Amino acid sequence: MGGRRDQPTILNTLTIAEYFECSCKYPLVAIVKYWANFFISSCMYVRMYVCSRVNGEYHGSLMTLATILTDTGRGQEGLRLMERAVGVAPSDTLVRNNMAALLLRQGRVEEAIREYQYSLSLDPTQTTAMNNLARAYRSRGENSNAEHWLLQSLGVSQDIDTLISLGALYFNTGRYPEAAQVFSRALDLQPHHLESQCSFVQSLIQLRQEEEAEAEARAALDRHSHAPCLHLSLATLLSKNNSRLQEAVHHSKLALEAEDVQSRAEASLILAVVLKDLGQLDKAEDSYRQAIALSPNMLNAHMNLGALLHIRKKYAEARVYYEKALSLHPGNRLVTENLAKLNRVHKQGSSAL
Repeated sequence: MGGRRDQPTILNTLTIAEYFECSCKYPLVAIVKYWANFFISSCMYVRMYVCSRVNGEYHGSLMTLATILTDTGRGQEGLRLMERAVGVAPSDTLVRNNMAALLLRQGRVEEAIREYQYSLSLDPTQTTAMNNLARAYRSRGENSNAEHWLLQSLGVSQDIDTLISLGALYFNTGRYPEAAQVFSRALDLQPHHLESQCSFVQSLIQLRQEEEAEAEARAALDRHSHAPCLHLSLATLLSKNNSRLQEAVHHSKLALEAEDVQSRAEASLILAVVLKDLGQLDKAEDSYRQAIALSPNMLNAHMNLGALLHIRKKYAEARVYYEKALSLHPGNRLVTENLAKLNRVHKQGSSAL
């Protein structure tokens, strides 16, 4: 009895307290819509459950129910249902791909890879399986295998999402010329595709083609005026020019509107650097702290905040950030030298006493 009560089901997701909270906060139309969605979801769950019980060969229902169970935290039950679906339709590539996806979600990467490979042996033209197989290899750091399958996929179909994945692989492994080339190909397919534009600009920045990068970013802003990724790229470029630091501040603040946490952290870091260069040390310190709050393992934020605190003679706190930076990048020469300087200051202070 106790075990059954603890199992999450779609029928116990809404509590009485949640219902009254909803009633207080939202108008009647919103409540009706809320309950309608809940009812539809419940009916879907029951339908799939009945179909899978009454007709064990209905592998589509088995797959859907397996996904629902996995999404509600019942991964092992979902996996057992997916195994039943595979048993019913072992040569169905969709079943195999869904099985692989479920295994991947549970961290069973080797088994997922085998499933994708088997699915591709059934149909070698499946670009979805190729892309997912590349993602599985990427998760294990096997970049050459990931690259192979992304190129295989592009050999079948020039898909923009596949191009972006390949470009990201090149970019994240320091192959910036190839990354720029791939993102340029993506823009040939869809000239105003925002992610491709942002990634292309970032690749140009890494290649030190700064004038072209700025021109591309500003052209893209004509269509995507509120795109944080473009503002972040411009802030990065402008922060290197002492005569344009106020512009860099402007674009950094606009980049802080990004939805993803890492982009906001990067914007906070750039803003901190620019504010420091402008002599606004209190604001710079606050921005460094904000970057660390958003991304606790951001090496440059810890290094730079340590250096700023060092300059401001907040030695004890500077040491904390230096040591954190050193734990993130053991043996870092700059941090090691700054810690040595800090130790000398400490010894001089002790000697004076």
